[in-house]
Amino acid sequence: MNLEEILKLPCDDHDFSYEEWKKFKAVSDASHERLFEKRHKAAKQYEESIARVTKLYRGADRELACLYSPALKLEKYAEQLEEQGRTDKFPCILHDKRGSWAWLGQADNGDILYNCPHEGRYTLTLPQVRASLAYRPVKGKAVNILHAHKAEHMVWRLRLLWEAGVIERVHIPHRIPPDYVLQHRVAVYYGLLRLLALKWDVPEWHGHGTTFSLDFGAAWCGLTKDKVRGAMRWLLKNGYVKEVSQLKASFGKKLGVYLPG
Repeated sequence: MNLEEILKLPCDDHDFSYEEWKKFKAVSDASHERLFEKRHKAAKQYEESIARVTKLYRGADRELACLYSPALKLEKYAEQLEEQGRTDKFPCILHDKRGSWAWLGQADNGDILYNCPHEGRYTLTLPQVRASLAYRPVKGKAVNILHAHKAEHMVWRLRLLWEAGVIERVHIPHRIPPDYVLQHRVAVYYGLLRLLALKWDVPEWHGHGTTFSLDFGAAWCGLTKDKVRGAMRWLLKNGYVKEVSQLKASFGKKLGVYLPG
């Protein structure tokens, strides 16, 4: 007896015939196809939104300005890059190994690219370099890749521009914590406010809450994940921060969306 003949046999428990099974399967397949199309459409709209937002903060002048971020300390190479389109080799700021070197080049679209030939020959955007420096103590890796079509890549771009004095933070109404609040709680609180203040400079993001995962929060605030976890619990409990919704991340975990309390 082959598989098709077996499927035609009724089920002892609920007498589920082969014809019924085919009908159910067709409905199920159509439902999964509609769900896939819906998710694909949402993903496409998301990427288009990020592309529109990034375009507002992109360009050769803004890229050069990012070199003046105190976190990168690459301003000394700005003139050479502007004149020649690339720089001479210099000590790599991502790898501490002796003899590690890197150089800067400029793509046709104006993006400045950080070329790092170590451990895989990385070519990074400046926001990726900034994020790598912040994530290094959190994840223990010298390079952490953020895809250019993701919102977090845009967030680190905003931070670079703010650190370089190109953009200003939007004022976020908030409560001021008293002096006795532990330092790491205050650091996480103002780190979250800084994130919102930068994101609210973007018209499409203005007024909306933000996610704040443990990994990101630790990198953003320069703290450990345990410190961020404990601080967020305290801030939520005491009303300094509120969770306004939840967002399902690509890896399946739900992330809180936060605003000041």
